[in-house]
Amino acid sequence: MRPILDRLAENHRRKIGPILFLASLVLYVLTMSRYAAPGPFARHIVEQLGLFPFPPLSRFLWGGALNILAAIPVGATVLKLNLFSAVCGAASVWLMFTLVSRIPRDRTAEEAEARFPMEGLQVLSGIVAAVFLAVCTPFWVVSNRTHPASFDTLMLLFTVWLTVRFLDTKKLGWGCLSALFFALGLTQFATFVLLVPIYGLLMAYILWRSGLFRTQHIVVVALCALAGLLPYFLGALRYALSPAFEWREFGSYWKVLWYVFREQYLELRFSVPQVGWLLVLMVNLVPWLIVIAFPKRAMTRSTVFSSNVLHALLGVLACLILFNVPIAPWPLLGTRPLLVMPYVLTAMWAGYIAGYWYLFFYVQSRFEIKGRASIRAIGRGFYLPLLVLVLVAATAWNWRESNARAGDPVAAFAQAVVEDLDGREWLISNGVLDDVIV
Repeated sequence: MRPILDRLAENHRRKIGPILFLASLVLYVLTMSRYAAPGPFARHIVEQLGLFPFPPLSRFLWGGALNILAAIPVGATVLKLNLFSAVCGAASVWLMFTLVSRIPRDRTAEEAEARFPMEGLQVLSGIVAAVFLAVCTPFWVVSNRTHPASFDTLMLLFTVWLTVRFLDTKKLGWGCLSALFFALGLTQFATFVLLVPIYGLLMAYILWRSGLFRTQHIVVVALCALAGLLPYFLGALRYALSPAFEWREFGSYWKVLWYVFREQYLELRFSVPQVGWLLVLMVNLVPWLIVIAFPKRAMTRSTVFSSNVLHALLGVLACLILFNVPIAPWPLLGTRPLLVMPYVLTAMWAGYIAGYWYLFFYVQSRFEIKGRASIRAIGRGFYLPLLVLVLVAATAWNWRESNARAGDPVAAFAQAVVEDLDGREWLISNGVLDDVIV
């Protein structure tokens, strides 16, 4: 099987991303509802399209995109909005493959000392990470319904890709684009706020390493970042020009702007679950730090064996998260709040671990422990088929819970209620289906 991965990396690497994009897009379209999915998904449509009397004070970029799509006189509005989420989700899957397949394979002693072509290994890691993200329940759910999380994830991964391009090419243009999109993401996605210190230090390091750490270059990058913050001010201006400005007695444009920042603060505050936050931290973020962020290169027999055990435990943990065992965020929290970012991090380290075990089974190490030769002989024949089986089984397992068409009967009931109004303008309800009816 080794030559197959090598040939795949050598001859078809550029085709894999588009193939993953199309495959995930088909998956999302097949499970996409033709109507507004009940719950927060319908509420987002109502708020962003102006059907609610008070315009939203956040997510101006995503809201603008939805309104542009709704204004196009082709197709049903809700169907177009759901399809937009599907495209954003599929593009995120493509970017996940691109980013993970570029991670250097030198983070452990056994990888650093291996005399092995790493291109096929990187491609395998990228594919597993992309498929993991595509079929994990929370990301699947936000990609076949109207929800900002698929757009947020696309913004985040695209910004990371631009930053990596800046690091690789050392060209200021990529740094300016990275700063612009990071600032745009800051106005859209509250998680960007947490990343501001890390991003600032990283950009300073790249500018210094590229020989661009000069006043004129720093000013240009800073101006691009400031330009990316314009949605804050334009969104506040749009609200100030709406009737809701008088209804809420804001009094001035600056009061609206203050509420815009307050809204984002509250979003960030309530996105951290009051119950289970420590578990999310331990099962999603800490493994990412262990696997991706901190190399482990001590070359002794005991440390390599410990590394094998650690990666085995983390591989099991990744499978438990993918199959929604109760330690995962989705079965623990559901949509309150609906957390996608932990699964983005998990997809990265799960993909890396998939490549690690491929290396383990196919390369003999000078730190060979007793019995490893027989384990490698067995694993060489079963590892890749088993990996495919796990990903296919996860897709089938998560299909039922992620399938948005299960909510179509609710939408059909709401449609029947509207049709039965028979010209009447008022409807008294208990509020449960208001967003879907609207």
